[in-house]
Amino acid sequence: MYTLALETTDTVGSIALFRATECLAFRWLPEGRRSAQSLAPGIQELLRDCSVRPAEIGLVGVSVGPGSFTGIRIGVVTAKTFAYAVGAEILGVDTLEAVAACCPPAVPFVAAIADAQRGDVVGKLFQLQADGTWLAVAASGPRKPLDWLSTLPHTSDCIVAGPGVVRFRDLLAEAGYRLATDDTCRPNAKTVGQLAWTYYASGRRDDLWTMMPHYFRPSYAEEKASPAANASG
Repeated sequence: MYTLALETTDTVGSIALFRATECLAFRWLPEGRRSAQSLAPGIQELLRDCSVRPAEIGLVGVSVGPGSFTGIRIGVVTAKTFAYAVGAEILGVDTLEAVAACCPPAVPFVAAIADAQRGDVVGKLFQLQADGTWLAVAASGPRKPLDWLSTLPHTSDCIVAGPGVVRFRDLLAEAGYRLATDDTCRPNAKTVGQLAWTYYASGRRDDLWTMMPHYFRPSYAEEKASPAANASG
């Protein structure tokens, strides 16, 4: 069975194609172009180059956030539309879990953080399991990076990773945290595909109609339209 994997929650998106556990192709989407402009053509080109017809895709894995509000929406809508059109299963992958899965198992804990804008991050603390997977043991909504990280146990045994590291590297380095390199901080479609296949093989199934993105806060337009915002205005 073929799996198509999409990652659009970060500033640069990516796509990947798998046959069972084998990654047949992985590509970053063009930099400097929004995912909405490059995602569909990228998928079409990837399948054509691998001589795989859309109808042969049996599973679509997509990162569902947290991350870029617009990027998440584009990825999830594209994944749902594609899966519906070809009759494929769909599985959503937590972006921060995909970040943790990129990290080598050199330490027992990974604090994965995503840029939540306004100087905040959202994060999850993952603990390495005996089978090599990462289990989320703590999570935080939007907070200042050092405010949340300072509450975590085992900081000496923890590496901090994710797009939030790219954004706040100098601040975190000055505070003495052990940081992942930029290439392991960015979520990518290859890891999303690997996790999606693992979920699928274990029996998990997501519903095409009810699977939702993981936003860290309402969009700016939604916040402006909220009753509280209108009352304060």
